[in-house]
Amino acid sequence: MTIAVSKQYLHHLFGEIDHPVVASVLEGKDNFVFETGISSSIIHTASEMLDQPVPEGLESHYYKLKCEELLCYVFAILMQREIVPATGMHIDDIKAIYTIKNRLQSHLDEPPNIAVLAKEAGMSEPKLRKLFKQTFGKGVFEYYQSARMQEAARLLKEKRLTVSEVGYQLGFTNLSHFSRVFEQYIGIKPKKYSKT
Repeated sequence: MTIAVSKQYLHHLFGEIDHPVVASVLEGKDNFVFETGISSSIIHTASEMLDQPVPEGLESHYYKLKCEELLCYVFAILMQREIVPATGMHIDDIKAIYTIKNRLQSHLDEPPNIAVLAKEAGMSEPKLRKLFKQTFGKGVFEYYQSARMQEAARLLKEKRLTVSEVGYQLGFTNLSHFSRVFEQYIGIKPKKYSKT
């Protein structure tokens, strides 16, 4: 789902909120990207937009309100981020950052090597770290671990793999370490998670 909104309209909706991330969005002059996860509230509202029969004549009002609701959820997620001043991004930097993200997601069994990733992206390590964190709200390694644990949870639930199979598949050589990391990110030990 894509929502296109003018900066003027965002100022109308969120201009009175005193928060650095909101200010970064509203005051940004150059290209930049903020990507958020999808909360259950966003899924619920988007589902309502798709499934709710709306009487003719009310459609534009209904969809406008639902889009504003979605924007509120997105800004609520953004406001939970660690404050990182937004830096303008060239389109090539945006493409490079998403290439890095895709590489991390497709190689969950290999810890990221910042020097190699920076070289592949054609940027310095500090620039890569800064733009990645600005875009995704997490550092490269934190993003990698989070994606890795989400995949671990999926493999345990959907594929019904054992804890050891999942741990080894995702590159862990120490299963107790895998269990600790899983619990840190998911909130429950993997064995218990697989049984719930």
